[in-house]
Amino acid sequence: MKVLHIISGGDTAGAKTHLITLTKDLIKKVDMKILCFFAGEFYNEAKEMRLPVELLNQKSRYDFLVVKRIIKIIKDEKYNIVHCHGSRANWFVFLAKPFIKVPLITTVHSDYKKDFEGVNLYRYYVYTGLNMIALRFFDYYIGVSPQFKSMLMERGFKASKIFSVYNGVDFDEKLDYMDRKSFAKEHGLIEHIDKKWVGIAARLEPVKGLDVFINGAADALKSKSDIHFVIAGAGAQKDELENLCNTLNIKDKLTFIGQIKDMNSFYNAIDINNITSYSESFSYVLLEGARFRKPTISSAVGGIPELIKDEETGLLFESGKHEQYASCVLRLINDYEYAKKLGENLYEHAKANFSVENMTRQHVEIYKQIGNEIQ
Repeated sequence: MKVLHIISGGDTAGAKTHLITLTKDLIKKVDMKILCFFAGEFYNEAKEMRLPVELLNQKSRYDFLVVKRIIKIIKDEKYNIVHCHGSRANWFVFLAKPFIKVPLITTVHSDYKKDFEGVNLYRYYVYTGLNMIALRFFDYYIGVSPQFKSMLMERGFKASKIFSVYNGVDFDEKLDYMDRKSFAKEHGLIEHIDKKWVGIAARLEPVKGLDVFINGAADALKSKSDIHFVIAGAGAQKDELENLCNTLNIKDKLTFIGQIKDMNSFYNAIDINNITSYSESFSYVLLEGARFRKPTISSAVGGIPELIKDEETGLLFESGKHEQYASCVLRLINDYEYAKKLGENLYEHAKANFSVENMTRQHVEIYKQIGNEIQ
């Protein structure tokens, strides 16, 4: 069986982590290759790791010549299944569909109706609209949580064509990272080295709920001053979020460190890992933090409660409620032993249930099932 994965090439978030993690294990079991539209962060990282990746060199989003190349690659290399990730891959493979007679799968990594929400109106209406059209013509779907499978069913997609596979990480991988002091020097945090760091890694876009993180930070700092909040990520909301920090008078208590590649060093350095999103699938930020046994706070959205079980493997709060979030922060800051216990419990739970081996095995089973259905 030959499987062709297609992704934009510039992904920096969950889809990137998902496909790179999956590929490292899947290539041992399936003949596969990744096709990228352009050389961005995903493509460069995959190339560095010597994963099987090929570049289409699309000149812009409106370079439709790539459709012809996709068709040629699928036919010449005799792929049995095409597996897409993200809106760009979905759209151009949809255009190729009449000319290729193989099953098309797409993994739904996020709520596609919210992917471009709050970014700019053109991207929101055009990219979201095109993706919504393309999705209707795929043969199979993989949601990265049961909640996403339910979401697709509610939107009229056939239940028999939807699979659910949780994200997974490699818990046996040796983790390389710099020590906290070196990380602090590199990212302008050295003056806060003696404080507790409450960190979040997220795109600076409305769906990620950074307003909740910042308002919660302001609330928590009224009761506890020896905390420093850290945001790792880039995005369209940066100016707006910095202005919010100024308004709340916490500019010197919160640092934006920008987009970073060395996420292991980030997780090692922070004391509490966080997700404050209004919508999530099944966040890699939480799984990667779990490998470092980090106490974790998250909004109770998407498939996250399967990983973060309130008061067992972390703390959950109602999405959008910054007062609840602040209470969770203070609870962990004020009780080190409790926080440590939650971090240990999270590691054990994640290792047992959300490993890369589980994720790979389920993908192989799905490919085999699809292969049997089309024979």
